[in-house]
Amino acid sequence: MRRSLHLLLFSMLLLACSSCRHHAEDAPGNTDSTVVQSEVLPQDEQGTAVRLDDPLVLTYRFTKGESFAYQIRKKESLSMFRDSLLDEKNDVTITRWYTFKVLESHSQGGGRLLAECVRVLYDGQYSGPSGKREMKYDSRENNAPNTERLLSEFNAPVGHPFEVVVAPDGRIAAVEKLDAVIRNYMKEDYATTKSDQIKAITQDYAQTGIKSVLQLVFQKLHDKPVAQDSSWVIINARKLGYLSLRDDAVYTFHGITGAELGKLAHIGVRLTSTYTGNPSFDTGQGWATMKDFDIAGVGRTSFNLDKGRVHRRSISNSVFVNMFVEPPEELKRLAPDQARNHWWSQKAVTEDNIEPYQP
Repeated sequence: MRRSLHLLLFSMLLLACSSCRHHAEDAPGNTDSTVVQSEVLPQDEQGTAVRLDDPLVLTYRFTKGESFAYQIRKKESLSMFRDSLLDEKNDVTITRWYTFKVLESHSQGGGRLLAECVRVLYDGQYSGPSGKREMKYDSRENNAPNTERLLSEFNAPVGHPFEVVVAPDGRIAAVEKLDAVIRNYMKEDYATTKSDQIKAITQDYAQTGIKSVLQLVFQKLHDKPVAQDSSWVIINARKLGYLSLRDDAVYTFHGITGAELGKLAHIGVRLTSTYTGNPSFDTGQGWATMKDFDIAGVGRTSFNLDKGRVHRRSISNSVFVNMFVEPPEELKRLAPDQARNHWWSQKAVTEDNIEPYQP
């Protein structure tokens, strides 16, 4: 029961800061905000405020043949409690290096890109009832086959280029030509798996293993012109297993600075996620009642107007979930010490940082 809930809420944690692309609406501007103060900006983004006389349309623009690259780093700290006592703690840092080459540039913005993950670092520390352990992994090293299989979720794209289609507003519209990636993901199981199952696995991995990562690089932009301090809301109502959620992302355009690397548009975001389902629900392994549910986050993006793409982006999220769990009566009879009514809670913090790099 605890393991199933752990996996479910861990997935929720990973998805909490994903870019939403559903219903959008304008929100009142934050009148006490001006262009981001230079002292809080990285040195390469510091510059002079640029006056914006007319609303600006933010669009991804690519030039056929151009190449660029990003480092994508995700840090996660997850603590789980049983009746207020620490039961398990996980700290993980995953760093990916991705290169992109523009295959097609579209006249209205966006285009088709050749994407390749050239390296993955994984650093994890775990502590729980079974003790402490750690795992360090570098895709450039000569790793044992069982380690490669264990971390195939992360290393599958390494060295296997594929294609992505990016819409003018940054939405990843398609992830294609994943055959080599999926072969590496499934390892020796690929040869014995039916084609319809491979198709389903490909579709799932395209969403969870590729799109959820790369959408951090290609932030969804507003589909209307923006002015100083204008705000917009992107809302995503979704189901995660047996949980119903609503994600709200409030974006604010803070203005433009003229830096040495080009004119940069600065965008801030505040994220909240609300539990919208029935407070009590059957998990299939017992009955759970949601008591506390709090997911919130903040972020900032600098968008290079001269290059037509994100320069740098950072997002941090905090998660607190608390529920009362009642295992099935037959399980209580079989294992009364382990299967008893208890409070189960999770506290977590995630940080995503996207930086440009030179391959």
